[in-house]
Amino acid sequence: MNEALEAGFLDGKLCNPVTVKFNDNTNQAIETICNAQGITVAEWLRDLAIKNLVARKREFHRMEKLWGQTKETSATSADKEKA
Repeated sequence: MNEALEAGFLDGKLCNPVTVKFNDNTNQAIETICNAQGITVAEWLRDLAIKNLVARKREFHRMEKLWGQTKETSATSADKEKA
């Protein structure tokens, strides 16, 4: 989680509420996991989101190294020029 902390995903006040809706089966499965782990649903969802953000940030960083200083990872400049 050091990578998430360095990216600023774990510090600061939690002040942005988000409503997420699940069907009954999904909700029950999530609650079961959270109860077994002794954490809240919010903590579990937050951890999943942060792990995903860190993974996407790593993925983008690899693409940036490969293609240069670009924010677009779907196509190279050369591909766009051909179009």
